[in-house]
Amino acid sequence: TMEPADEEASGPPRHGDRLLIPISNPFEKTEQVSKGRQSGFRNKFFSPSWACFAASILVVVFSLLVVPTIFAMIRSQMEVQHAEEASDTAWLYDTEQVCATLSVGKGELGVHSFNSSAEAEQRGARVAHCGVCGQCSTKQDIEIYDTTRETLTKMVTECAMHSTRAG
Repeated sequence: TMEPADEEASGPPRHGDRLLIPISNPFEKTEQVSKGRQSGFRNKFFSPSWACFAASILVVVFSLLVVPTIFAMIRSQMEVQHAEEASDTAWLYDTEQVCATLSVGKGELGVHSFNSSAEAEQRGARVAHCGVCGQCSTKQDIEIYDTTRETLTKMVTECAMHSTRAG
């Protein structure tokens, strides 16, 4: 029989003057048997259940933050493109003529075009906008604005909130 050398029996293995310390790999696949079946990957710091949990969190964060942000950026760019393609309306504001509201009796207002804001004010009218009446809105549009003036802001706000949530 061969007996171990004194160096090996006296302590941990050495390589010259250096002490060799065995280090186990925590990601090493082990062949452990647990309740009659093999358990594959084992790591005391990062088990497969934690890996799935971490991956699930990343998917949720990506779905809730990144995807909607990308869609919002695309929609924003589409809106900018639409605005750039729209016709120029600056000429509507380069005029002395104005559209003004004028009381026509019993609390009713009528809209009338005037050659200047001074003329409208002399006749007791209140200037609504520059340019002649009907250039920015039709009579039907103005009637809709008038009938919905108490609820229009609420309706538009609800519509905007719905579009941001539902797309």
